[in-house]
Amino acid sequence: MAELDNLVPIIQAHIDELKQPGVVSIRPGYRMENNWPTKQPTIVVVVSRDAGDAHLPASIDGAPVDVRKATPVEELRFQDPDQYNAIAQHRSEIRGGAFPEFDPVATEDTSIPADESEMAFADFERGGPKKSKSITLRQM
Repeated sequence: MAELDNLVPIIQAHIDELKQPGVVSIRPGYRMENNWPTKQPTIVVVVSRDAGDAHLPASIDGAPVDVRKATPVEELRFQDPDQYNAIAQHRSEIRGGAFPEFDPVATEDTSIPADESEMAFADFERGGPKKSKSITLRQM
């Protein structure tokens, strides 16, 4: 994941440009080609299935931007965070946390830095996240 670390400051610097109606999450990841991940680092912008066309740039500061439709789990997390949290407490396979994510509807920095993602998992398993400036209340 070290090759993705350089994408976090790019995302943070351009978060307002990426926050658009219908955006569910923003995170570093790998570009998809023919429904298969490649080795090319990219900024992943996940949009709601109900969202119209997102007018996002193809790249930012040389980093490609990959726009993807939300999975049913991502959509549930976005549309009904309380129900998602209730289910995720009992189903560890639907919890996120592999990559730091940015909440596109938050007004303050709500990223989960890679070095704090395990702490977020621990908080989540204890019944929910603690209020913090670096961990979103909407488990991303």
